[in-house]
Amino acid sequence: MLYDLKAQHERRVAVLKNNQVEAVIVPVDDYEKMAEALDLLEHMEIHRLLTQRGHKRGKKTVTLESLLKEQRLAI
Repeated sequence: MLYDLKAQHERRVAVLKNNQVEAVIVPVDDYEKMAEALDLLEHMEIHRLLTQRGHKRGKKTVTLESLLKEQRLAI
């Protein structure tokens, strides 16, 4: 009996609406693994963007204060 409950718990179930997948019900362990993988991918993308921006040469940094003065918005 417990084996049957565990087997049912580990199944994935697709919810359809008009023959289109609307949702997929997955086991908690699978969901947690997917959430961790998504978090890791997000960190990797941020790292890639920062590294890419750091390698750009010839671009000087503009402070907010100097930008506001240039636009005559500084107080």
